Amino acid sequence: GGKSTERISLWQQLQKINELVDYYFDKLPRTIAVPKRLEKADELYRRKEYSHALAQYGKVRKLNLLTDSQEQFGIPITALNTRQYEVRAQFGEVQCEAAMLRHDDPKLEHPDTLAAFLKLLRQVRSAVSIIIADEEHYWLSFNATCLLLNFCNPLITAGFAAEVVEFLIFAVRTMEETLLLCHPKYLGWRVQLCTAVCQCYVDLKLEDQARDFAQRQLERIQDQKALE
Repeated sequence: GGKSTERISLWQQLQKINELVDYYFDKLPRTIAVPKRLEKADELYRRKEYSHALAQYGKVRKLNLLTDSQEQFGIPITALNTRQYEVRAQFGEVQCEAAMLRHDDPKLEHPDTLAAFLKLLRQVRSAVSIIIADEEHYWLSFNATCLLLNFCNPLITAGFAAEVVEFLIFAVRTMEETLLLCHPKYLGWRVQLCTAVCQCYVDLKLEDQARDFAQRQLERIQDQKALE
């Protein structure tokens, strides 16, 4: 009908826009093109154009920023920025894929959905290792913990606490190991992450582990306060 024709027309228009974007981005130095492409992908994600956003993030990934020489038109991208751009592209990809998974299986009923979400969680955890040592990129480490909790919460509700608890513990450790995330303003977020870990333990009938984990976290927070 008419609505179907409109959707096809809109999709064709988006395709043409993406082709134009690709054409012009390929003409630019990577120091300009890569952040611009990421901005474009972020905008598409916000508009829920997940497949188009995923394609743009994927094009950044295909540049092999961490391994290939980034010298182009005589302007190299700094090592610090290559790590930032790579991780932003990876996080963008996993957010798009998660949104599409939720759309296709909102109740997480299909076994493949759990496997796909666990793969995304592993990708986020792996990406953190790229930037965890960069103090300047503390905000990306923070974003990683947000993604981890965001992905884990519906899985916990669906009864998969055993599968996701390790990723939540990793999120707590990421907060602990990132100096700037030890600031008091992030304390509320750390408590949220710790609560999610404890909820997993309680769901698994491991109340002692929940109590021990909470106690250790309280001691660490008190130790940090003493150092301030």
